[in-house]
Amino acid sequence: MKMRRLSIPFHGRSAARINCTAPQRLAFAVVTAALSCGAFLLPAPSRADAEETPGLSEVVVTARKETEKLQDVPLTITALTGGDLKAATATSLIDISFLTPGLTYNSPGGAQANAAPVIRGLSDTSGGESTSSNVSVFLDGIYIANPSAIDLSLGGFVDRVEIVEGPVSGFYGRNAFTGAINYVTVKPTQDFHVDAAVTGGDKGRGIGEIAAGGGLIGGILAGRVAASYDYLRGTFHDPVSGEYGNGHRKKDIVFSLSFTPTSEITITPVYYYGDDYFTAPATVTYAQNCAIGTSNSYCGDLDHNKIGPSIATPDGSGATGLKRSVNHFHIDANFAYQWGVVDVLAGVNNIHTVSIDDFDGLENGTTWDLYAPAANNPFAGNPPVGTVLAKNFFGDQAYENDKSVEVRYKTPANEPLRFGVGGYYYDHDSTNNNTFGIDGINIPAGTSLNFIAEPYVSSGGQSLNPLNYAESKARDYSGFISGDWDIVPVLTLSTVVRYTTELQRELIGSKPPITDVEKTFNSVTSNTSLSWKIDDNFRWYVAAANGEKSGGFNGAAKSPLDLAFAPETDVNIETGLRTNFIDNHLQVDATLFHTTVAKLQVLGPPTAAADANQGLIVRNFGDLSTKGFELNARYLLGGLTTSVGFTYTDPRFENGSLDFNDGASCVAVPSCATSKVVTVNGQKALNLSGLIPPFASELAAVGSVQYKQPIGIADWAAFGRVDYRHESRQYTSVTDFAYYGPRNVVNLHFGVENPTWSAVAIILNATNNQTPTGFGFNGTLNGFDPPPVGTFGVDWIPTSILPDPRTYALRVSYHY
Repeated sequence: MKMRRLSIPFHGRSAARINCTAPQRLAFAVVTAALSCGAFLLPAPSRADAEETPGLSEVVVTARKETEKLQDVPLTITALTGGDLKAATATSLIDISFLTPGLTYNSPGGAQANAAPVIRGLSDTSGGESTSSNVSVFLDGIYIANPSAIDLSLGGFVDRVEIVEGPVSGFYGRNAFTGAINYVTVKPTQDFHVDAAVTGGDKGRGIGEIAAGGGLIGGILAGRVAASYDYLRGTFHDPVSGEYGNGHRKKDIVFSLSFTPTSEITITPVYYYGDDYFTAPATVTYAQNCAIGTSNSYCGDLDHNKIGPSIATPDGSGATGLKRSVNHFHIDANFAYQWGVVDVLAGVNNIHTVSIDDFDGLENGTTWDLYAPAANNPFAGNPPVGTVLAKNFFGDQAYENDKSVEVRYKTPANEPLRFGVGGYYYDHDSTNNNTFGIDGINIPAGTSLNFIAEPYVSSGGQSLNPLNYAESKARDYSGFISGDWDIVPVLTLSTVVRYTTELQRELIGSKPPITDVEKTFNSVTSNTSLSWKIDDNFRWYVAAANGEKSGGFNGAAKSPLDLAFAPETDVNIETGLRTNFIDNHLQVDATLFHTTVAKLQVLGPPTAAADANQGLIVRNFGDLSTKGFELNARYLLGGLTTSVGFTYTDPRFENGSLDFNDGASCVAVPSCATSKVVTVNGQKALNLSGLIPPFASELAAVGSVQYKQPIGIADWAAFGRVDYRHESRQYTSVTDFAYYGPRNVVNLHFGVENPTWSAVAIILNATNNQTPTGFGFNGTLNGFDPPPVGTFGVDWIPTSILPDPRTYALRVSYHY
């Protein structure tokens, strides 16, 4: 093939000249377009620079359940190493999202409860009623089902975090629906090492981390332990209650061993324990300005600056935020022989969470009527004897136990035709109790509040009333086969197909009769790709995959037809290019993708019109699709490292997608076109066609610049780092009535280091951006109708959860 010399200009500065074959010119065109559009303005290193400076490090991932170089994997992956996380002071999933252009993150319940990662704008459309998240989270490949426990500590034990975009149910199981996040722990080695770090800062911040490991039996057994304590008093102070919001206290420890009795066998057990507490979140509330009385009672920009710094955090008499304990153990046994590799991965999760949060969103509480209770019927003939301010709380307690075993076999990697086979078993049991409470500390002796003709709170205390109880069980059985065929040495066809049968059972109800429902869901999911190794520096691939998100149950449904709702399904097609330039000093990854999602799980009316008064249930209505482009680039020149990334997505609901929460009130919303209101089973619904799903940013961009320079004193060097994250507007619900953003966050790091010590000054959220990180609706109980009716109503208050403001810290670390 004829060779042609191609020059890439770097905006008028020195140019890189590279010999290219004809097929490579198309690859170069994509990258050249990105560079010429101003992705970054950097000079190319001279030949001397390239020879003196090592290239960018090579990253190894396990995204396809086997160890591979990132450059060779036909998936869109962001792999953040432990060094990346440390350099950016990342301590949580929201910090990880700030480093990943294709990932956004919100916590609708605040205090880490019900965390909801979103990949490529494909968020949950069920209003939080779905049984599973769109994005699955794993620890060393072990699934973590509880959404309140997926934001694990990162201190000292994480080797890397892999964020895989697009449906990967074929590799991970049915619930890796739009992507997967996998925490990969540091594996013990025979090399002895000690790492320690101490961080102090304002807002009561204090962090201590220590990790140590090394050989226990030469060449056979190695061990490692890592522990961290992370405390933050709170970044917002409520002057009324004296409490702090957005605080936490996390205590976490990890033990791991690596046992290699022979060169073919490696057995790695890992135990993780976390005892974490998150205070109630700092929130702001807004006056209803549209669709009064519905779940969407605010329209327009949710800019907290418009209403002032009214921070409502619950007082200490009732709300506790979130407490969680996580016990996790898994063991990975790998057997590598000439005839292939067998891997056995077994794990157990035991998770307990307790959350009691503010319900009324008001610092002083809600005004309640006081009664003097009469025997057996506190409402009978008793007029109110006064009023009292009392706060309202909503509580949740969950226990989860998971067990899983996965067995895989793969033929030798050096064969042109390779295949694999395996099986997976997953056993999930959980119980969940919802409670509602009223703080009775201000209620005078001899009086009571009353709740639907029952004494509810006695004088001088707090009562929690059970709302509902749910016990759920799931058993997954899946088998899968995989194959890789090197059609020619530079062209590889890969596929994996998984069949899953899932048995679900739920028992729902606070009092008899208990609803007992059971159903089996079956699915076939797959991932297929064609990879072309153009040369050692260029990889191009096309891939197709489908995923499935679990169905579930409506415990309150009256009709047998409504007891279960069906799974969601999706199909993704993408093409990507991975390239290295200038002796691996410049790496560029680019991806084009298109995803369609069918059978959306949304809130809708019961099947039978006669049951309409029972309220909305989860149904399958409509579809949505997204298409977009993602670019990631890293550049190294001497002591300067620069990385940029951006993702553009265009998620839109298709015809037939409906919202029943706000159809009837569309006439009260200025931005709502009443022509889009339809009637289904006697209920008005809003046609969502063309609207954007909630918590989806059409454009997200990240960038970091780090510069390191020796200072001429022994091995010491000075360094500085700037991290930037941009997210475009996000809507808070499927109707697109209310929104917040754009969000722009800047973090700064400055310090000195040598191979043993480092000291770094940190400024987080340097521009003090206060774009909300979550959105919800708190309910204010408006008291009771005059006795003896005994009914009550709820006014819904739009509420936003605030991020941490600008904070300062100093971190000192030691490595031996």
